[in-house]
Amino acid sequence: SMQDLEKDHEHLLTDEQSEVREEMTKLGNKIMREAVS
Repeated sequence: SMQDLEKDHEHLLTDEQSEVREEMTKLGNKIMREAVS
């Protein structure tokens, strides 16, 4: 059904967003460490 498709789409979006956020956090931590040392 249409609603199921929309739910799946939202779920995919959320998964991708949290992955991107994780990468950004890792990158930020790396930059901070390099700036400190």
